[in-house]
Amino acid sequence: DAAVRLGVMQESMSKSGSAAKEKRDEFGLEVTNGPLLMSAIKMNRKAGNDKKNATEFEIAFDATDDIVLNMIHLNGKVDGGDHSGDKFKSTQLGAAYTVAPGLIVGVAHKRFDTTDGNTADADSDGNETRFQVRVNF
Repeated sequence: DAAVRLGVMQESMSKSGSAAKEKRDEFGLEVTNGPLLMSAIKMNRKAGNDKKNATEFEIAFDATDDIVLNMIHLNGKVDGGDHSGDKFKSTQLGAAYTVAPGLIVGVAHKRFDTTDGNTADADSDGNETRFQVRVNF
């Protein structure tokens, strides 16, 4: 079975005291076809002169009834404000296995890269591996 799902979120907060007026919005698209899921999300946030935006892409595949494989890529940047030019990107590969109804184990490995728009010495690259046991009841 194929399906398409769209999502929109918009939020606005008025200026309060020293906090600047803030506006956030997200737009998403998800397409599923049998065991395959693909999604894209565009996120924007503006607070005063600070403008942040990010895009996330995900592909997930139900390899079996019990195993799901996925890849997520996130790319974000700051335009304006004190952190103008800052960038972040990450790519994550993961797998989840349903051991029994309500018991899921998973592993994910992420590679990330941050760029400081103002200070090259503050750039950071790295890896992260996470193991998770989840119990739903």
